[in-house]
Amino acid sequence: MSNQEDLQLLARISQGDQKSLAMLYDKYARLIYSLTLRIVRNEEEARELQQDVFLQVWQKAALFDNERGSFVTWLVTLAHNKSINTLRSRRYKKSTKEAKQDIADITSDSTVSHHTPLSDAVESDERRHVLAALEQIPELQRKALYLSYYEGYSQSEIAEMLGEPLGTIKTRMRKGMMKLVAILGEG
Repeated sequence: MSNQEDLQLLARISQGDQKSLAMLYDKYARLIYSLTLRIVRNEEEARELQQDVFLQVWQKAALFDNERGSFVTWLVTLAHNKSINTLRSRRYKKSTKEAKQDIADITSDSTVSHHTPLSDAVESDERRHVLAALEQIPELQRKALYLSYYEGYSQSEIAEMLGEPLGTIKTRMRKGMMKLVAILGEG
């Protein structure tokens, strides 16, 4: 399904077509779940975030602007932002000690428990596909995207960590996302 087909479904969603939402959900639910799970490291929260993202698609379909990027980029950005907000809320609610442990957990690759063989295989396959695509983009773009989408850092935090202007980081991430979408769209 191409971006044009996604846009046709989105137009129908903005008019209240639930079947079109179901079609987009079927196409992108695993991607959104994998992304949110990678960031929040909690299966229940990831499922809730996945539902929240598609609820927002339902509610805001008419506001999508194709001139600003593709549908899938918008969808991934929604999922990423909701995941980061969940992390920030979680950190805010915890004591300093618990927050430090939470940050350590985010950077660990072994924090998600209750895996099933199927969920491990799906996540592993999707992750391999995305990581292979990441390897095909320039290193500076790859690093910024990895820190944001896999480690949960904000663009401001990435700019500070890398000693770069915020505008430079935003540009790298935008160009990197455009290249990733093109590469993943080929697969």
